[in-house]
Amino acid sequence: APRYVERSADGLAEPIQFWLDTSFPDQISEWTLSLYDARDTTRLLPLAEISGALLPIGDPLIWDGRGAAADLAEVPAVVFELEF
Repeated sequence: APRYVERSADGLAEPIQFWLDTSFPDQISEWTLSLYDARDTTRLLPLAEISGALLPIGDPLIWDGRGAAADLAEVPAVVFELEF
């Protein structure tokens, strides 16, 4: 994930790319990438979640900011968590 992203009036200026890697992709049957407002220290209310059955090694996970549970203009920083 990039260290910084630029916001626009309706979300993100450009989508965020998350590149994942593992030595054992065949052992991961499902995964979820959760994005949170960095102020949400309990990590209970994700801004967005991306999930899938196969981990896309060699292709990025892309989030364009659409469908966020909050106005991204009000979110100072985003943190993410990957579960599998």
